[in-house]
Amino acid sequence: MESLRRYYKIYQPEDYLIEGQGGGVYSEKSVQVIVKNAALKPQFKSKTKTAIIVSLLVWILANVIGNVANVVYGFMPVKITVIGIIWGLMEFLLATLVAARLYERNQKKDTQ
Repeated sequence: MESLRRYYKIYQPEDYLIEGQGGGVYSEKSVQVIVKNAALKPQFKSKTKTAIIVSLLVWILANVIGNVANVVYGFMPVKITVIGIIWGLMEFLLATLVAARLYERNQKKDTQ
């Protein structure tokens, strides 16, 4: 909480608590860079585990919430939405495993 107070005193945001460089909302690209950097920074002891957790959170925000909203508003049938969510989860797991393996391989090359 103390670091948030310091941030507020230093930057004195007007419209948003965390603003982009020129003020206002962060761009989509900036958010992508933040997520990428968070995935690479080892928050949970292992960089691979961090990448998996951050990817899972992004996947939930991007896919599950949107699909559930489509069902609630009646835009999509429940069965198709469930199939889409399961398919997306399988894609997520496969992509995460491949990315984790490539990341570990690159880390070994960098240390040699």
